[in-house]
Amino acid sequence: MKKTLFYFFLALLLLPAMQKEVHILKLSPLEGSFHPAKDIRLSLNRWFKTEYQTSKETFLKENIGFRPAFVRGYNQILYSLFNMAHNPGGVVGKDNYLYLESYIFNKTGENFVGYSKINTISTRLKYLQDYFSQHNIDLLTVFVPSKASFFPEYIPDRYQDFPINNYQAYLNKFDSLNINYIDLNKYLIDQKETAAYPMFSKNGLHWTDYGMALGMDSLIKKIEDMRHADLPEFSWEEPIKLSPMTFVTDYDAENLMNILIEMPRDSMPYPKFNFSSDSGKTKPKTVVISDSYYWRAYKAKIPHHVFRWGGFWYYFNTARDQANGKEQISPVKKFNLKKKLLQQDVIILFASQATLHIFPYGFVEKVYPLIIPADLDLLTKYYRKKIIDNADWMEKIKEKAKRNNFSVDEQISKDALWMAKRHPKK
Repeated sequence: MKKTLFYFFLALLLLPAMQKEVHILKLSPLEGSFHPAKDIRLSLNRWFKTEYQTSKETFLKENIGFRPAFVRGYNQILYSLFNMAHNPGGVVGKDNYLYLESYIFNKTGENFVGYSKINTISTRLKYLQDYFSQHNIDLLTVFVPSKASFFPEYIPDRYQDFPINNYQAYLNKFDSLNINYIDLNKYLIDQKETAAYPMFSKNGLHWTDYGMALGMDSLIKKIEDMRHADLPEFSWEEPIKLSPMTFVTDYDAENLMNILIEMPRDSMPYPKFNFSSDSGKTKPKTVVISDSYYWRAYKAKIPHHVFRWGGFWYYFNTARDQANGKEQISPVKKFNLKKKLLQQDVIILFASQATLHIFPYGFVEKVYPLIIPADLDLLTKYYRKKIIDNADWMEKIKEKAKRNNFSVDEQISKDALWMAKRHPKK
């Protein structure tokens, strides 16, 4: 009996090593974004700096046999016993509504980036909007809701509300500068109590197909209004049948928890989309720069049917373009950005509440310096308009013109040119 127990426990100890080498069981990999630890070679220098020991230990831990099962088992215990999500930023809210902390922080204002940064980004977006408008290109920001803004009532009580958040600060600044935007966050929240179908799921982080459809329908109408154009028809069949969750997006928050037992999942709306077009319809060439909130529209092929393809630039990093009906993926950094953007009819920036602290994903930082140096005349006109539209500024200009013996118009031109030449390039 003792020998049997000895061999049994020995086999248990050896099983992880055997699994690593011969894969006794096929296990699903863990969900989420990981940076796999790399193996390290032994050297005297690394040994005495303890670099080898630390790196090797991390590598062995990550590559032990049955690791996905061990991790899921541990995470399941934390969730089942303590209602905890053991994934980076994971939060189990009231009634088992799942969140990520970045979503909550953007809602409560805990990660407010500050007025200075928002003012700088907004001012430069206004300039870029005016610049592209000169080329008959519309620059439009789309404020998209998040799970936290849509379901704030299920956020745990430990999260404190702050006086201002990124969303409200951007709205205020955009309004003051007359920057083009559409607020889908407010639009969907206003329909929350009367909507026929769920717009967010308990288990997911992103809007449902139905929520996305409402948002895209409003966006299409906004573009029609801005460009005075009639775009291809986009609709869906009613009533929408509620079906068991089939799209990973509807339970992606649960997936990130990496637990063993599936959580209860509500039925979700998966509408059947219809598109119709004719020779009288206009398809504006449109590029969308967004975080993950545009994936759902992209996979439903809404932009493929409604717009002339300009691309989907994920986080202004990876571009998905169409060539001869086939998708091409390439780094945005390889583009001639100014040339590429000037080929568009509409440039759309998705401002998701989940990632407003990093909005607009490098667009302003990379595009603004490309535009400024070559357009001194346009920048001068831009400052002329700002001076003329500001009553206090105009009073100072009039006093200055009198002192310098210039006409008011001459003084406006000189001050506008002075400011244009000193306009920050970055």
